Amino acid sequence: MIVPEGWQNEGIASFLDALWAFGAIMSAEQSPDGKGFRLALHERNPEAPLSPVYFNLRRVQSHPAALYMASGLMKEKVVSGDVDDFHLIAGIPLAGTPFSVALSLLMNRGHVTPRMQPKGHGVAGLVDGDFHEGQVVLLVDDLITEADSKLKAIDVLQRAGLVVRDIVVLIDREQGGKQKLEAEGFRVHPVITVTEIFSYLLRTGECTQTTYNLVMQYLDAEAEKHAAG
Repeated sequence: MIVPEGWQNEGIASFLDALWAFGAIMSAEQSPDGKGFRLALHERNPEAPLSPVYFNLRRVQSHPAALYMASGLMKEKVVSGDVDDFHLIAGIPLAGTPFSVALSLLMNRGHVTPRMQPKGHGVAGLVDGDFHEGQVVLLVDDLITEADSKLKAIDVLQRAGLVVRDIVVLIDREQGGKQKLEAEGFRVHPVITVTEIFSYLLRTGECTQTTYNLVMQYLDAEAEKHAAG
């Protein structure tokens, strides 16, 4: 696998250093049994290989400097990328919400939240926030694996009359989710990929060659699986 050079971005490097420092990036030996991590995809496919890496990005909300860095990197991606103009920002609950709120403040855009579960009290509705039909929403999440939560959120937003064209995520786990969404006509803009992350961590000595090799083997197997599928 060709190692990309995205890690040379100083802002991304600082963000990755912060994630590593407070334990948001975990390798297999840190898993409960030392063999790897179960992901959401294991709920429907229990026999899938365990992941040699886990990103606990929910920790970022407790570290304001890292959250600010994350929102800045997402803004860079929006400004420099092929992103259509939009009126609102929406985060996927719950993991994506801290990042989407931070980005909405940084970009001075309104924020809405799709309801992933029906509301049984108060004012019923598919989406929380102030909006009107036809507005374009930029969807934000912490990472992308197989895209199921993104598709569900998009469906909720569309049923409320909103338009989704672009999705920004911090990390692409390179497990088919980006390609799945693009096949449905959406554009996905990851700040960084797992390959880039572990290329950087290997170069800085924060992960071993053994860990790097395990992660690359896992990603290669995932790529082959989705190519065959």
